[in-house]
Amino acid sequence: MIVGYLITKIEASRELSDVRGQTTIAQKPEIVDVEKQNNMLVFSFRFTAEYSADNKKYANILVESKIFYISDDIDKILEEWKNKNLRKEVAAEVLEFGSNISLMEIISISKSMQLPLIQ
Repeated sequence: MIVGYLITKIEASRELSDVRGQTTIAQKPEIVDVEKQNNMLVFSFRFTAEYSADNKKYANILVESKIFYISDDIDKILEEWKNKNLRKEVAAEVLEFGSNISLMEIISISKSMQLPLIQ
């Protein structure tokens, strides 16, 4: 069960001001690492949104966070992570939560940078 989170990094850049063509937005949520701290798991999470038009990348937004997770199976989940086999229900919960908090930030930043909104 997720009990909290902390956004640790936000980066955004826009390289082109005159964008032509259809914009595509590639989204990549990922769990980067898992560690045990104070009887909970801390998931390091990264979400990247890359904006491109006519096969040219013109903007990028990155949000990194820590997601705090408690469970009766902490040691087992950590061992699964070390074996690159994180159980689906845990991965799905963390990925969905991390994506939601990241998308809130990305939407705000994309408005400020006059970028298309992620749909």
